[in-house]
Amino acid sequence: MEYDPDTNAFSGTYHVGLPQVMWHITDVCALTCPYCFSTKSGLGTEVDKLEPIVDRLKQLGVLKVDFGGGEPVSYSQFGEAVDLCEQRRMHLTVTTSGVISPKSRGWLLTNHNRFARVIVSMDGTSLIHDRLRGRIGAFREALALLVDLIGDGAKVRVNTVITSAVTREVMGGLQRELDSVGLSEWCLIQPHPSNAKPTFEDFAIEDAKFRDLVASVRGTRREEMKVIERPRSAYVGYWTLHPGGQMRPQTTGPEDGVGFHILEASYEQAMLEIGKVPVKVPTENGVK
Repeated sequence: MEYDPDTNAFSGTYHVGLPQVMWHITDVCALTCPYCFSTKSGLGTEVDKLEPIVDRLKQLGVLKVDFGGGEPVSYSQFGEAVDLCEQRRMHLTVTTSGVISPKSRGWLLTNHNRFARVIVSMDGTSLIHDRLRGRIGAFREALALLVDLIGDGAKVRVNTVITSAVTREVMGGLQRELDSVGLSEWCLIQPHPSNAKPTFEDFAIEDAKFRDLVASVRGTRREEMKVIERPRSAYVGYWTLHPGGQMRPQTTGPEDGVGFHILEASYEQAMLEIGKVPVKVPTENGVK
């Protein structure tokens, strides 16, 4: 199996170990999205564990690390984590809300070329996004970062979680905003109940509505705009590394699989647990 950073997709079928991992390097975030699938433990990865963790990920066959959280760019040693992964020839993506400090923003704008994709989360037009995120100005900050990244030639994607607050009109308004800044890749995501908050069901949407809203976007998109869809089923089997060191696969429900501790389990134990879950990775034609 191989990973192509230009397409941000895998090809091939055979791989020993785990091709990719979603690393929630911190659960700390300035926002309060009620449908977030992060554990929100308030923890960050212990700094002295960074190098042993990256060594173990490499040993387990990881080709690509998806940095998420929480807000990964705000993690105090994020640059060090990126350095360690690059030194071991692992490809990287990062997902950010855009609500970050000027220092973190400056670092990201300077280092965006180290990522196959910088993914900016935007879940609606300005009023909807700010309400969902629990912060006035969140949309403005995300859009400003997106504009600067595109202007600097970064490989950028926008992720939009389509919640019950989103209508065709909202999607149309957001689409016009993204078209106006020249975005070329947009990923539409159905809310997943992993680590669901008590309010999750208020924001979840049924499969039919998700498909309808995706179809409405596809029907009006610019030819240059690549639209990717991720129904909730696409994430079942993805492995997440949590700040405390637990590696867990996502399931169909709110509870992740048992998994193992990235540093406490032996290589043999880790590979045994990985082997119990069918490998699922993004490809050019979706997720398989």
